[in-house]
Amino acid sequence: MKKYVDFDGVILDDLDILFKDYDKFLKNKIVKDDIDYVKKISWERVLKEAEVINNSLDYLMDNPDAIILTKIHSLENEGDSKIAYLRKNGIKNDIIIAPYKFEKHEVVSALGNLLIDDSIRNLINWKKAGGIPIFFDKNGDGIDPFGDKNKEFESVKDLSILKRTF
Repeated sequence: MKKYVDFDGVILDDLDILFKDYDKFLKNKIVKDDIDYVKKISWERVLKEAEVINNSLDYLMDNPDAIILTKIHSLENEGDSKIAYLRKNGIKNDIIIAPYKFEKHEVVSALGNLLIDDSIRNLINWKKAGGIPIFFDKNGDGIDPFGDKNKEFESVKDLSILKRTF
């Protein structure tokens, strides 16, 4: 079994930082929509300002077989910055980048494999593809960043679950 770990909202608390200037960029017509914004924003700055969630980097270092599976909007900006951040912080785990237009289960096989993610939609798709979904709930409120409520998935607040055998 492979154990996949999402990046945004699981390893780093980067979403609020990422979107803090969105309205200003949109109003000034620097971007046309949220996808354009995410492609143009300085990911290097976002990752530098973001805080590690619940010792996630330590858990990844202790579990070198865990694979980071992150969706990106731009290889040159977001993808490069995420890989550089992880390597700079001593993470040697494999990293798989899922292009924005594809679901994670379309990039890697979900069948019999674990995904720890903070997005309910990603977990629903993972389960439909035969995978084992785990909801990463850093706040313990059962709600993902998009406002969706977790009604069916096991929840965790940290990556200590990587040590568990399934």
